Amino acid sequence: RLGYRCHIFDPHEAPCAAEVAAHFTRAAFDDRDALLGFAAQVDVVTYEFENLPAEPLAAIGAKLRPGTRSLTVSQDRAAEKAFIEHCGGRVAAWAAVDSLSDVEATVARLGCPVVLKTRRYGYDGKGQRSVSGVAETLAAWAEVGGVACVVEQRLVLETELSVIVGRTASGDVEAWPVAENTHVDGILDLSVVPAVVPARLADRAVGVAMA
Repeated sequence: RLGYRCHIFDPHEAPCAAEVAAHFTRAAFDDRDALLGFAAQVDVVTYEFENLPAEPLAAIGAKLRPGTRSLTVSQDRAAEKAFIEHCGGRVAAWAAVDSLSDVEATVARLGCPVVLKTRRYGYDGKGQRSVSGVAETLAAWAEVGGVACVVEQRLVLETELSVIVGRTASGDVEAWPVAENTHVDGILDLSVVPAVVPARLADRAVGVAMA
């Protein structure tokens, strides 16, 4: 109804999005030649999730929105937290860890409870373990696979808000209505839009997102 003709790029044989799209290219996400051929047929390219190899997508150039810098930041929890702090946002106390000794030292410094999270490929509660005491660090580290992680202070949250921001090529920025999220067992269960929160809080969330 908006007049867009979508072209889907996906390595799977029959992705669900292809069923309702005008065109479909099946190729690996790191197939540079296929990406170039795909990009030549469209006006703008975007991606649905962050677990993509960023380097091959650089070949698409300015047609890729957001660009590879946004993708690189969003797919690494340590880079993401550092970026948010650089923009003036506040996050829970945290540290990047690469070994069990790093984890133990960070848990001792931050105090419990904390959450151990893989830096990459974690979503919907995957790649995360809560640690309530130093004695649990070995099991938590083993359960996430002993890969590069972040350890962050576990906070008691009253609510979670999500803000989606769109930015045009010319730099104009707009935000969608703020969403209020409810999780069950670490997985998003319900989003209510607009969020049932004071207007000043919603405005503050939008301001942080636009920073």
